Amino acid sequence: MLIRRVLPLLLSLLLSGYMAAQQKTVSLQVMVYAEGEQHPFDGQITVTLLDSWGLPEGEASTREGMVEFMTSADLHRLKITGTTIDQYDGDFTIEPSESSHSERVTVFRRRLTSAPQPKGTIPAVRLHIPKNARKEYEKGKSQEGKNWVESRKHYENAVALYPDYDLAYNSLGVATLRTGDKDAAVRAFSKAVSVNGSFAEAYHNLARVLMADKKYPEMEEALKKAVSVEPLDAWGLTFLAFAEFHTGKTDEAIAHARKVHTLPHEGLADAHLILAQALESLHQTEPALQEYKQYLVEAPNGGNARFARQAAARLSAVAAK
Repeated sequence: MLIRRVLPLLLSLLLSGYMAAQQKTVSLQVMVYAEGEQHPFDGQITVTLLDSWGLPEGEASTREGMVEFMTSADLHRLKITGTTIDQYDGDFTIEPSESSHSERVTVFRRRLTSAPQPKGTIPAVRLHIPKNARKEYEKGKSQEGKNWVESRKHYENAVALYPDYDLAYNSLGVATLRTGDKDAAVRAFSKAVSVNGSFAEAYHNLARVLMADKKYPEMEEALKKAVSVEPLDAWGLTFLAFAEFHTGKTDEAIAHARKVHTLPHEGLADAHLILAQALESLHQTEPALQEYKQYLVEAPNGGNARFARQAAARLSAVAAK
C-alpha cells in the first residue's frame, strides 16, 4: 500500500542507531559558531551527541566552541544548550566511508530581552534520593559512552538502593539498550514512568523501543502521555503522528504533524514526510506534494531525501495530468 512506503524507512533509520556500537569507530569534531560570527563560540555551552534513536552517546561542555567525540557512521543528532544561546537541535549523517567527520553548527545568541524560562516543579520522587543511590547514579553517568556494562551495573545498584529512582531507571534503560538487552530496557523505561508519570524523556525512550518492535498502539499510548505532560513537545508530536498513522488514525496523525509545523522543529523534518504520506493516503495530491518539498527544504541531505525526491517527482507527474 502507498501509505506504508516511507514509514519502514523512517523506522530503519531509527533502528540503525541501535546497531551503531557494532560499527567502526569514527572521530567526530563539532565546531560551534554564533550566527554572523567568524570565530568559534566563546561562551559556556554543553554539546550532547545522540544516536538516531535520540539516545545519548556522549556529552561535553566547553568554552572554546569545539568538542570531540568517538562515534560511528550513522545518522546522529546534536543538542547544544547554554545560558546565553537558544537551544539547538539538529541532525547530521556520518557516511560509512568516513574515518573522521567535522560538523559545523550555527547557534543564536539569546537576546537580553528574552524572558526567563520558567522552572518546572521537581517531581516528588526526586526529593528524597539517598546519597548512596545518587552516588551510584553519578558513577553510572560517568561511564556512559565509555563502558556501558559498567554503567548498567551502577544504575542497577542505584535503583536497588532507591526503588523510586526515576532518573536511574531511565538511564538504566539506555544502558541496557546499549548492551543489547531490549526487554530489560522496556522494563526500565516502564518503571521510570510508573514512578514518575510526568517524565516525558522516559516516555520518549519507551516509545522508541516500542516502535522498534512495531508495537504502534502501545507507542501511541506512551506518546499521548508525553505530550499531555509537554504539549509543545515537537519530538513527541512527530512520533505520535507516526504511531497514529500506523494505527489507522489518519486525521489525528495529520493534526499532530501539522502542530509540529507551528513549533520550532529543527532536526524533525520527518514530520513533513509523515504528513505527506497521510495526505497522500487521502488522495490530497497537491498538499502532499508541498510537504515532500518542504522536507527537502529542511533536510536536503536527510536520510529520507531520496525517497522524498522520488515521491515529489511522482506526485508532480500526477498533478500535471
